[in-house]
Amino acid sequence: MTNRNSITFTSLLGDIIRHFLTYAKDTELVQSRHEDLERFRSLAPRFQNVYSNFAQNDCSPFLVDAWKRFNDDFVAMCDPSLPENFLHHPIVLHTLTGNPVRPLWKPFLAEIFQMLGETNSAPLLKETLIGNPRICEKEFLTSPGRITHLWMLASYIDYLSSQGKSQQSLDTIIEFGGGFGGLAHVWSQLGQRRPTYVIFDSPIMCAIQWQYLSALNGEDLVTPIFDSKQPLVSGTINLLPVSMLSRRDLSGDVFVSTWALSESNDLAQQAVIDANWFSAPHILLAFQRSSQSFPLAERFKSMAAERGGLLKEMPYYFANNFSYFV
Repeated sequence: MTNRNSITFTSLLGDIIRHFLTYAKDTELVQSRHEDLERFRSLAPRFQNVYSNFAQNDCSPFLVDAWKRFNDDFVAMCDPSLPENFLHHPIVLHTLTGNPVRPLWKPFLAEIFQMLGETNSAPLLKETLIGNPRICEKEFLTSPGRITHLWMLASYIDYLSSQGKSQQSLDTIIEFGGGFGGLAHVWSQLGQRRPTYVIFDSPIMCAIQWQYLSALNGEDLVTPIFDSKQPLVSGTINLLPVSMLSRRDLSGDVFVSTWALSESNDLAQQAVIDANWFSAPHILLAFQRSSQSFPLAERFKSMAAERGGLLKEMPYYFANNFSYFV
């Protein structure tokens, strides 16, 4: 009798948790996005080889101590490959994507609809099974992470519009620090044609982006760059170790970094500045206040004052963080 009551209580508790915390695998995404997961699984046996090729490039001089430790945790997480539920891993939750509750993500979603319209936003908001994200809005099958990425992009599109410009003119996007590839994926889905997208990151993050983005977009649309002399491929997402920042064959229409550049050391930040933002006339930055772990986080405030553009404190969940748009 006691055992049966225990089982009943456990089952009831599980039902309650699932009621408030819905995950991708508990929704119709299991049917509509099952091919994503199949591709993800087919790529898994090659993950370590791809990571080893990226790791031939020594990126440690470009990383602050905190991110050296974080990278070690990501390497451990990805043994033998990126887990199917990686979005629930502590290191991912700590560094890449939080899971704010409804009162915290709801105003971001409202602003997305205001800026892009509900019809245009819906397909961009729809999540995938990969990572098993928490679904916080069942009508649009979206997650806090996807909302954050789309909100950041929509805010920038809205800024460009206020300047009489369009994101459609941004043919080449250069991103410093791409996380697991969430922003790159959303940006690559905009419009009818695919831009040339470039991500600079550490070897383990490049490998994670390779598996995630290849599963979502197809491997032919993701180009891992293992050697500094290897050419980029137009119309694909090109993944480069951060040690290749000194390449001078790169130029972009917009330079993007959401928190990664502010969490970098002087060597990495100066390499971007010396490259003149890769000749990009447009900039999208998000950064936090300086801290003991990231002492150079606010370095770009003075640059904003000199160059112009829009510098403002971010709202809601991101209070005490800043965005800078050019």
